Amino acid sequence: CIRDSSISIYQRGIDVLSELLERKNTEERKHADNGEMEQNEKYKDGIFERQDMFLYRGVLQFYSHNHLAALSDFNASYMIKKEMENVYVDSRSQVESRSNINSIDTDLSDVGLCALNINEYKFNTILCYILVSIRKDQ
Repeated sequence: CIRDSSISIYQRGIDVLSELLERKNTEERKHADNGEMEQNEKYKDGIFERQDMFLYRGVLQFYSHNHLAALSDFNASYMIKKEMENVYVDSRSQVESRSNINSIDTDLSDVGLCALNINEYKFNTILCYILVSIRKDQ
């Protein structure tokens, strides 16, 4: 009985994160269609970025024993993070080439939060592969 209630809590979390991701995707498409996307909109849309939502939904999928869905979310999180990292490096080099002022140094990756998410991604992905492999063997 306790296990059933915890799975329903995980499923509710998955549903909420899925809804938030869909809303974010819709808003991004709307802004892109209107040409309103700014390059530095990193923290305007709320506390969590898309890659964080995929990571957290992946964790909930993992605890709901949906390991393939969890892998999909972990990989989506990782790919978005890599894209953002490339954009950040490109924009930073452009800014630094124009001036010596390092105004971008307020990014949270400087305090290790992004590294934490990458390590969570790697750890959880490995666990999913192990669990999927064990289920195939049974």
